[in-house]
Amino acid sequence: MTSLRKMTIDDLWTFNEIGSIALSPDGRRVAYVVNSDDKEKNETRSAVWLLHLDEQGGTVGLPRHRRK
Repeated sequence: MTSLRKMTIDDLWTFNEIGSIALSPDGRRVAYVVNSDDKEKNETRSAVWLLHLDEQGGTVGLPRHRRK
């Protein structure tokens, strides 16, 4: 069993953040942005994901974009 510990500032770098979300006009897909931080490079990476609501396991990651 893993022992519990207090959260630290460094833990914040490990969290991903969900950004913009958009539903397709036909209601069959959702596009959303996941932002993740890289502490060593001091940058945020954004990835767009496409979720097919009418299929099982239908999440597709699109090419990443880096921003500082």
